[in-house]
Amino acid sequence: MRIMLMTLLLLTPFSSARADGPSNQQDFDTVLENGLALQNLELSSRSDAFIVLAACSQNGLALQYASTDLQNDSDIVLVAVEQNGLAFQYASSALKSDRAFGLQVVQQKGKAFQFLAEELRADGEIILAAVANYRMALEHVDAVSLRDLQLMLKVVAIDGLALEYAAEELKKNKDIVVAAVQQNSDALKFSTLRMGEQKKIHKKYGSPLAERQEEIPVYPAAIDLPLDDKLKGYHQQLKSAGITSTLRNDVVSDDGHSVITTWLTLFPCDSDNALRVLRSIYNIPSFADYPVDPSGEVITVENPNITPYAWTDQFTTTYNEYGEVISFVYEYRGEGGGVAYEVQREERHKWTFKEVIVID
Repeated sequence: MRIMLMTLLLLTPFSSARADGPSNQQDFDTVLENGLALQNLELSSRSDAFIVLAACSQNGLALQYASTDLQNDSDIVLVAVEQNGLAFQYASSALKSDRAFGLQVVQQKGKAFQFLAEELRADGEIILAAVANYRMALEHVDAVSLRDLQLMLKVVAIDGLALEYAAEELKKNKDIVVAAVQQNSDALKFSTLRMGEQKKIHKKYGSPLAERQEEIPVYPAAIDLPLDDKLKGYHQQLKSAGITSTLRNDVVSDDGHSVITTWLTLFPCDSDNALRVLRSIYNIPSFADYPVDPSGEVITVENPNITPYAWTDQFTTTYNEYGEVISFVYEYRGEGGGVAYEVQREERHKWTFKEVIVID
């Protein structure tokens, strides 16, 4: 680290005048290990660009202990902010009011936005630069900017979830809501449009079903093969469809039972293909065998053709407010053990399958 830092120090064109090395080697070595130790040093060391830069490289918050002159040194402040965005609060008022420098800072760390001068926190270009890497910078944006339709259209195009911070009248503006949902379908939860309008927007722009993939050919399930062997049959199909699969297993024995748990994640994968792959791999019944009514949020349906040897044979399906399946659990338990398949949509186009086998 010492060699890298010395190279950085020699290459950094400090705004403040400096010598060719630290004035106190012992203090320099101290802040290399603990930047906040700068607070315990004499003013001469806290005014030494080499020592202060070393301290801020190790811990950006050490900037608060630098001399006033070095808190106004743009090069040192940038190094401190890169290490910790909150360090900008200790920069000089002059730097906090410098538009060009402020833009450079928030492009580096959006978290520093909150410490800019008030007039810069109302600057559209600076706001967009901050949001690009730190959405919560909007907590410190003035109310007028949050009501600016054109600005907020650009903001939600960068991060759809920024709709949360828009003025109330914009949360029911269809153009804003559509732009936000197109960037991130979860943004719809911050809209105050009527539910009917929300459903239309979700279906057209935000639903995982709105971007259907080509249907993956079903590979015939082989009950006697291990799951990872079954997955080999899907390898080319999944790869061709641009879907990544990950698999892990866990086996636990407890109280005379053996519990085998398998997790399978597919991404990106739409709901139709996710369920097709699941049913084929695990050879479980289809939804058609367990008729459901998507008017409720959570519905459990027993298999109408349950066998005398089964204690439990059922689907539990969970829907979101748009009537889409977001998770379901298939459970079977009978003599000798049981099995449960849990399917969860973690995020858009990402599905996780969990298989739990219990052997008595």
